Amino acid sequence: KEMLSANKSSLMIVEEVFEYKDHTLNISREQFEEKCSHLFNRVKKPVETLLSLSEINLKDINFVEILGGSVRVPKIKQLIEEATSKKASMHMNGDDSMAMGASFMAANYTSSSKVKAI
Repeated sequence: KEMLSANKSSLMIVEEVFEYKDHTLNISREQFEEKCSHLFNRVKKPVETLLSLSEINLKDINFVEILGGSVRVPKIKQLIEEATSKKASMHMNGDDSMAMGASFMAANYTSSSKVKAI
């Protein structure tokens, strides 16, 4: 996944897989996407569910920022862009974003501080 996110093909090596023999396989990004198509087909559903539950119209969304380990996979970015009709960006640091979100959530649950609703 990581190698094919940055390259069109990659050599995979599994050492001593059977009877102390190594197994090598050259796989292209297209082959990877085909073999994982059943997983890629599940990407759009959470986006569609989120939009439905939030009752937000796509035209009210200015941009889409995606975070997480798999967002660097070109196919996932493509599917999210198709589901939202927006160009997806990956500018935010995932760790910082999660920590900031967690701190805002914690502040909302405490009585010792106030967080302005936006």
